[in-house]
Amino acid sequence: MNAMLWKAITAILLACSFVSCSTQALWERTNPGERIWIPAAEITQAQLDQRHVKYEKYDGSFGHGYLVEKSALQKFRDYAFRALGTPAAVAIDTVTTVTVVGVLILAADVKTNPEYWNRQLNK
Repeated sequence: MNAMLWKAITAILLACSFVSCSTQALWERTNPGERIWIPAAEITQAQLDQRHVKYEKYDGSFGHGYLVEKSALQKFRDYAFRALGTPAAVAIDTVTTVTVVGVLILAADVKTNPEYWNRQLNK
């Protein structure tokens, strides 16, 4: 394989590993299984029991509070955002990756064929 192809493959791998993050960020922000943190100062255990929600008592780095399961409406919203937002996020990741790879290939080509690019620019 020629050096240009190796550079292209390297550029694609680097771009895919560093640039493609919109889809991952969308899925992390809309995780329907994630629990909501509520500090103990804002709600009591009795109020949680009265509302019949699933929760866990938490005493840790956040302080004292509760990790409450999302409601059905919140889970539906998360699934809807994922379903509607994933195609756009994938498109953004793809365009970004293709742009980065294209610029890297162009830069490598300009470096290896300066005479050709000087002729093209001076036309």
